[in-house]
Amino acid sequence: GAGKREGGPNKKERNTGRTFDFSKHGSRYIALQLSYVGWGNQGFASQDTTEDTVEGQLFAALTKTCLILSRETSNYSRCARTDKGVSALGQVVGLRVRSKLLTGLGVVPAGGTGEDLDLRDKQWWLARAEGE
Repeated sequence: GAGKREGGPNKKERNTGRTFDFSKHGSRYIALQLSYVGWGNQGFASQDTTEDTVEGQLFAALTKTCLILSRETSNYSRCARTDKGVSALGQVVGLRVRSKLLTGLGVVPAGGTGEDLDLRDKQWWLARAEGE
């Protein structure tokens, strides 16, 4: 038919079964500011009994797009949470995501562990912001 590609598999078919190699990519620590209407959610924080939470949807999107391998490997933290049906404006979460950046605050090169980063140390951040 018109517009149909003849021959080999399409891109989606070629990528089926391939796993993303996170070791070939650098990462960085970021803060995400979130706003959401929580009417259809079971609250912000993940729960064992349902994935219908804001965090559940956030982590599903981050893993689907290969920005993170898993919640456990992302060094995730949150500032607050909400109950079922509650909306929020300006909630902040911090986590480590895949990144193409080679330098800058919170950047970890490919193959690095990020163990030398102390994200709570104000002097560490100030020294890097000043280019030391």
